Amino acid sequence: EAEAALRGQAADETAFAKAADVLLRDARGFEHNAFKIGLARRAVIRTLTQAARGTPQVQSIKKIREKISRIQAHLFILKEANVNSALETAPQFFQKQLKLISQLNQLKVEEQELVEARKKESYKIKVKDMPENVKYTTLDMEGKLFQNIIKMICYRAETAVAMLLNEEIYAKQEEIRSLLKSIIKTQGDILPDYKQKTLTIKLYTQSNPRSNRAMEKLCELLTDSETLYPGTELRLIYKLATN
Repeated sequence: EAEAALRGQAADETAFAKAADVLLRDARGFEHNAFKIGLARRAVIRTLTQAARGTPQVQSIKKIREKISRIQAHLFILKEANVNSALETAPQFFQKQLKLISQLNQLKVEEQELVEARKKESYKIKVKDMPENVKYTTLDMEGKLFQNIIKMICYRAETAVAMLLNEEIYAKQEEIRSLLKSIIKTQGDILPDYKQKTLTIKLYTQSNPRSNRAMEKLCELLTDSETLYPGTELRLIYKLATN
């Protein structure tokens, strides 16, 4: 049906968009991958657009080079046959070779012209230069990958911190992770001291003593790491607001 939608139509983005819609008409996405349908639509339009504009030239170069290779192979066979044939047949082989050499030279000229024309075309198309009806956001896929990486980093960081809060405070990993999420959302004060070159982070206390003991231990461990705040010489100090 998509092929039928293109028959008799101008090779432009509007026709390609209609073909893409027909092709993906029955596509259904799930909760986390519905964006792929839009991505596929844009990919179809982009591929057809490139085929209509740039690919024929590339294919022409390829076809010419294939012809050159065939003629060169044929020419080699003629030379071999001439060497192994009687002298009387030499003029016949010579005429055939001249004809092939002429074709070969003409094809090489055509090849060079196409190569030079291709050099004048931009290898990449900037998003801002694309027609509005086919313009796409390049971060659709990259954004998903970036978010996935960030979540993996956050989970690993959470796991590393959870391992610091041993079973003496919390027996279950689920409880530790729940506390960490609560700490991340906890408000606090940021107190820089440029003379002492410190940056004190005072976290507000939790609702129960056990959680506060865990926070105290975590503050001690983080302070003992003597980490400097990025881009400064300020050493990070973590405390509970009641200390």
